[in-house]
Amino acid sequence: MVRLEPVATGISGVLSGNTANERRQFIPIDMTPLGDGRQLIMTLGGHVRLLNSDGGLAAGAYLDTFDTQRSPLPGDLDFRDIGNTGIAAHPGFLDPLSRGYGKFYTLTAELPNLVSADFDDGVASVMDSVVTEWTITPNAVTGATQLSLSQNVTKREVLRSARPGIIHTLIDIAFTNDEYLIIPSGDGGGNAFPNTEGNAFGADRFANAQDPTNIMGSVLRIDPLSLPGDTRPTGGQNQQYRLHPDNWGLTDGNPATPGETFAFGVRSPYRVSVDSLTNEIYLGDVGESSREEVSRIENGGNYGWGAYEGTLLVRPNLIPGPGEQPHSAPLWDLYHNLNGSSEAVNVVGGFVYRGAQLPQLQGKYIFADTGESEFTQPTNLLEIYYGDPTTTASSSRDDLYRLQLQLPSGLSSIDRIWSIAEDEAGELYVLAGPQRDGDLFDVGPGETDGSIFKIVAPLGSPNGIDGDVNQDGLVTPDDLLAMRSGWYATGFASVFDQYTHGDLNLDGITDLRDLYLLHKALLSATQQASQAAPEPPGIVACLSAIILIAARGCRAQVRNDPY
Repeated sequence: MVRLEPVATGISGVLSGNTANERRQFIPIDMTPLGDGRQLIMTLGGHVRLLNSDGGLAAGAYLDTFDTQRSPLPGDLDFRDIGNTGIAAHPGFLDPLSRGYGKFYTLTAELPNLVSADFDDGVASVMDSVVTEWTITPNAVTGATQLSLSQNVTKREVLRSARPGIIHTLIDIAFTNDEYLIIPSGDGGGNAFPNTEGNAFGADRFANAQDPTNIMGSVLRIDPLSLPGDTRPTGGQNQQYRLHPDNWGLTDGNPATPGETFAFGVRSPYRVSVDSLTNEIYLGDVGESSREEVSRIENGGNYGWGAYEGTLLVRPNLIPGPGEQPHSAPLWDLYHNLNGSSEAVNVVGGFVYRGAQLPQLQGKYIFADTGESEFTQPTNLLEIYYGDPTTTASSSRDDLYRLQLQLPSGLSSIDRIWSIAEDEAGELYVLAGPQRDGDLFDVGPGETDGSIFKIVAPLGSPNGIDGDVNQDGLVTPDDLLAMRSGWYATGFASVFDQYTHGDLNLDGITDLRDLYLLHKALLSATQQASQAAPEPPGIVACLSAIILIAARGCRAQVRNDPY
């Protein structure tokens, strides 16, 4: 169990006096840490909001990325692929000696055919996905609360992809620990390519994702910045970035494969993240009608779409042949049934947890599902899952668990989780907001405003079982032994540490008041186990002995086996 602690709200409505029909924020869609406790929030409507290090949301927009000449009109925002969907600060954002000092990057949708694209893949463009670099002037990197192109920030276009449709586009970006930018690309979507099989390239989106000579359905790896004396190849028609020399697209032996290509075979990648400890890349890939999947992305990996949907073979004619990259199975795939019960509907993706507040989840991959499909009514299948990415097998769900959510007081539900975010300390956040109502993300009566929640330890037992001091899933005399080790202890490192040392009321010390709570929990557990069975005399005797010793002001000692 985890608790969602409110951090910020008011990230759905109008900002800066814009009219309701023009410049809403719509929903918080992505968030990136700056390294000093501050975080930048990207809204679908183009406003970048600043979350200060004290957790307060700065008034107004930190930066308005909306371009009156290029940005889609708000009426086009009928899918979350349209708008401003990704943001990532350079790892060297705070370092004056870094080439990434004061730089962050955004991923936005723009009207087509206004600027030459790096990639057009021979299709008629309906919209362009654009990666933009923003560079803050040195005197404004840490102190500014608002950025303006006329005063303290400049912009540079890094990469532009012409897209054949408004879904399955470029939605997210993330930096690796070695300062490369990861950019997943969707397969183009069914509204752009007919759902027919066996057609030539350009007519079949399923085959596109299995054809690495285009970027549809691929994961790209680039360096937006050059190094002194850089000899790495440049990429894209506009030559605005460098390529990693080990990219699979440069080493596969096929000159037609873009050098940017790191992996391929994905359908509709929504959120990509990098493990801050291992530098491994994880991707949540939205399925079609059978599976939602999470994969660990590796150089040269083929993640199967459109031959496979998750682990399910759906088009045998597209199975990789001899000499082609074999299918790399996902870490997890969840059942997806648009017409019935599902484990998931629209996977968000997430992060490997590297924070300190939830030690029981250390090293686990935590991800979410929006509970909404683009093609069905909302299903309220909103979930947060976790699993161990080091031990999982894609054919098994034994190590995948749903996290129970403890919501803030006064909040009975959350409409939609739109993203999971991570701060520089490794703690995780939920970006939530209203569900789509027609073409817009309006906040209706009783719906969740655009909000940020921090994922923290629950109030009470971390696993939801009151009195389970040792967190083994049972309330037994063994919990008395665990409490003994923490008697009169203070200065706990986390809520988990606090509870597992017996501080059941979380007041900062393990004392007689906590023993009373454990006594109640033991009695309740015994009564639930068997209404007819008498209370084990060992429990009563042990409790009486500890209470007597504690009342004398001594550290409790369990002298006999409580059984």
